[in-house]
Amino acid sequence: MLKKSYSLRTLVQFSIAMVLLLAISILGIFWLVSEYQNHLETLAEVRNDYITTRKAETKTLVSLLVESTELRRTAVEKNLRKSVAEAVQNGWATASSIYNQSKGKLPDKEIQQLIIDTLTAQRFLDGRGYYWIHNTSHTLIAHPFRTQSIGQNDQELTDSKGQKLIQSFIQKATTYPEGAYVTYYWNRPEVDESLHLEKGQKKIAFLKFFAPYNWVIGVGDYVADAEEEAKQAAITRIGAVHYGSKGYVFIHTKEGICLNHINKELIGTNRWELKDANGMKVVQELDRTGRTAGGGFLEYIASIDPETGVPARKISYVKSVKGWDWVIGSGVYLDDVELIIKQYREDLLKKLRQKIMTTIAILSVALIFGLWLGRRLIHGLLKELSIFTMQSSQGKTEFIDTDKLRIRELRAIANEANTILHEKEKVQVELDKAKRMETVGLMAGGVAHDLNNLLSGVINYPELILLNLPQDSNLRDPLMRIQESGQRAAAIVSDLLTVARGIASVREIIDLNTAINDYLQTPHHAKLLSQYPGIVCSVRAHDAPLPISCSPPHVEKCIANLVTNAAEAIKNVGSIILSTGSIQVDESIPHLPQLQSGPYAFITVSDNGKGIRDEDLPHIFEPFYTRKTMGRSGTGLGLTVVWNTMIDHQGGVSVTSDGNGSRFNLFFPLSPESATTSAERVNAQDLKGCGNILVVDDEEIQRDIASAILTVLGYTVETVSSGEQAIAYLQEHNVDLVVLDMVMPKGMNGRETYEAIIRIKPAQKAVIVSGYAESEDVRQACRLGAGKFLKKPYNLQQLGQVVKAELAEG
Repeated sequence: MLKKSYSLRTLVQFSIAMVLLLAISILGIFWLVSEYQNHLETLAEVRNDYITTRKAETKTLVSLLVESTELRRTAVEKNLRKSVAEAVQNGWATASSIYNQSKGKLPDKEIQQLIIDTLTAQRFLDGRGYYWIHNTSHTLIAHPFRTQSIGQNDQELTDSKGQKLIQSFIQKATTYPEGAYVTYYWNRPEVDESLHLEKGQKKIAFLKFFAPYNWVIGVGDYVADAEEEAKQAAITRIGAVHYGSKGYVFIHTKEGICLNHINKELIGTNRWELKDANGMKVVQELDRTGRTAGGGFLEYIASIDPETGVPARKISYVKSVKGWDWVIGSGVYLDDVELIIKQYREDLLKKLRQKIMTTIAILSVALIFGLWLGRRLIHGLLKELSIFTMQSSQGKTEFIDTDKLRIRELRAIANEANTILHEKEKVQVELDKAKRMETVGLMAGGVAHDLNNLLSGVINYPELILLNLPQDSNLRDPLMRIQESGQRAAAIVSDLLTVARGIASVREIIDLNTAINDYLQTPHHAKLLSQYPGIVCSVRAHDAPLPISCSPPHVEKCIANLVTNAAEAIKNVGSIILSTGSIQVDESIPHLPQLQSGPYAFITVSDNGKGIRDEDLPHIFEPFYTRKTMGRSGTGLGLTVVWNTMIDHQGGVSVTSDGNGSRFNLFFPLSPESATTSAERVNAQDLKGCGNILVVDDEEIQRDIASAILTVLGYTVETVSSGEQAIAYLQEHNVDLVVLDMVMPKGMNGRETYEAIIRIKPAQKAVIVSGYAESEDVRQACRLGAGKFLKKPYNLQQLGQVVKAELAEG
C-alpha cells in the first residue's frame, strides 16, 4: 500500500502554523506568569515601602518627643532653683526699697511691719510660693502658714532627715551675701506642722540675709510640685502634636494611666487591662516594649480608628521616659496601607486586562500573517538566508544589507545582527579608552617606581664603595650617612605609596627614648643647631623603656618638625626641652576624644619662644595654615604631617601656648612587646655563594647595581634589559637563578616573562624585585613557582640573603 504523500507547500504551511501556535502559546503563558509575578512583587514593594517609611517617621517623632521630655525632666530642679532665687531677690529688693524709703521717717517697728505685710501678702510660682522670715537668733519673724509659731525660737527645728533646718538657713544666708540654697524635707502647708517629721517632702529653698534687721528672707518650693508642673507642660506640648488625618501621640504611666490620647475621654483612665481583638493586653505590651533599651515597635488591633471609628490594625513605636516612668508612643494604621494597595491592585489589573487583549489581537494577526507568509517563504528562503553568510575578502563579517531582505522576520534578525556589530564597535572603543586610562595610571605609578630606582644608586653605590674602603678611612662616615639618608627616603616613599593605597605603613617596636636619641644624631638636627647657636636643646628621658609600635621615619619626622617650629619661634636665645614619659588614660580626654583607655607613652616638646596667637591656635594643624615664608622656613605642612601621623598611629597630639612659649604633647599607645633592636648586619663573607645568575631589569642602573653586588658576593652574573632578551638567553643557556624585575613597561612584564620561562624551563628558580608594593602580578608569579619578593631599593645584605636562601632551597 502506498504511503500518503504531502506537498512541500502544505507541509511547510502546516509546520509553520504549528510552530507559531506553539510559540504563541508558550510566550503568552510565560508573559502572563511573568506579569502576574511582577504584579505581586510590585504590590509587596508598595506595602513594604509605605510601612517602612511610616515606621521611620513615627520612630523619629517619638524619639524627639522622648528626648525633649527627658530634657525637661532633668531641668526641673535647675528651673526650681532659678525660680526661688528670683523670688527671694525680688523680695529682698522690695524690703530694701521699703527700708530705704522709710528710714528716718518711721520707727523701725513700723518699717518692719510694713515689710512683713508686703512680703507675706505676695504669692508666686502659680500660687505655691510665699516668703518667710527668721532673724539670726533663729526666731520666726513672719510666715503666712505658721502664724502660731511667729515669735518662736526655731533653733532646734529639724526636717524629716534630721537636719537642723533654721540653723542651716541662718548659716548659709550669713555665709553667702548673695544668697544660698538649702535642700530639706518639710510638710506641705495643708498638713499639720507637727507631722513634718513623718510627711516631709523634698523642698529647695533660697535664703538671703537682710542686714538692716538681721533677718533671713527665704522662699522654697516642693520638687514634686515643680516636677508635676513640668509634666503638665510636657503633656500639653505632646498633646498638641497631630499629623495627617489619624496621627497622634499617646502617653501612659507604668500603672496604665492614660495621660494623653486623641480620645480625650480616655485621659486619666486606667487602661492596664485593655485587650485587643486577639486577646493581647495592649497597654501592658506597649509598656513592656517601650521599656526595652531603645524602645521598639508593636503590632496590635487598636481600639478605634480616629477616622472610621472602628477597630483597626496598627503598628506603634513606643519608648520610655527615664525618671518619670512614662511610655510615649505613636503609630500607623495598616488599613491605610490596604486601601492604597487595593487601589493600586485595581489599576494594575485594569492595565493587565488591556495588555492581554492587545496581545491576543497582535498574536492573532501575527498568526494569520505567518500562515500567509509561509506560502511565499519556500521560494525565497534559501536565497535570503544566504545573505547572512556573506563575508568580506579579509574574513571580517560585514553589515547585512537589509534592503535585500524581503522577509520581515529575517530583516529584524538582520537588524539585530547589525546592532550587535554596532555594539561590538562601541565596546571596542570603550576597551581602547580603558587601556589608555590604564596607561595613564601606570605612568603615574611609574614616577614612584623611577624614584625608587634612583634611590637604589644612593643606597647601593655607597655600600659597594664601603666594602673596599679601609676601616679608618675618612670617607666611611660620609658614605654611611649618604646610604642612611637614601634608606630613610626609600622608607618614606614606601610608606607614602602604601598610604595612598589605603594600607597602613610598616611598623616596628621601638623605644621612644631611642627615637629621640636617633633624631639628635641626624644631620638635620646638627644643621638646625648651627642655624640657631643661641638655642639649647635638652632631653629629659623617662627612666624606663617606652616601647611603641610605629613607623620610625614618621616618628622622627614629627620630632624634627616640632623642634624646628620651636627653634623658629625662639629665633635668638632660648631653650627647647624634649621629655618622655608614660600615662594611664582611664577616661576620654576632652581635647583628645580619639584616645582609648589604656597606657600611653608621650613625647613633650616645649620651648620658651613667643608662643602661638589665640586666633591661630585652633588652625595650626590645617594644611598651609602658616605664617612662615614659603620656601624659607617651611611649606605649611609640618604640623599637618604631625597630626596625620598621630591619627595613623592611633594616638593624638595636644598643644598649649601662651606668651611664655608652647608645649606640644604626642601620645602613642604603649606596646606590650619589648622594643626590638636593629638587625645585626651580616658580614659580606657570610653571604657569598656561587652560581650563575641572570639579572632581568629594564633600568641600566638597576642592572649595574645588582650585577655589582652579586659579583662581590661571588656569583657569575649576566644581565639583560627585557623579558624577551631573557627568554632568548635562557633558550641557549642554563642559570641557577633569575633576578626578575616585575615592572618593565616596554615589552613583557615580570609575570609574563616568568610564565614564558617556566614553559621552557619548568624548574627554573627566580627572585622577584619591584619598586612598587607587592602586587597581584607578584603574587601570581609566586604562585607559579617564583621564590622570594624583594622590594626596591634593596641593599647588599637584603639581596644577598634572598639569593642565598633561594638557591639553598631544594
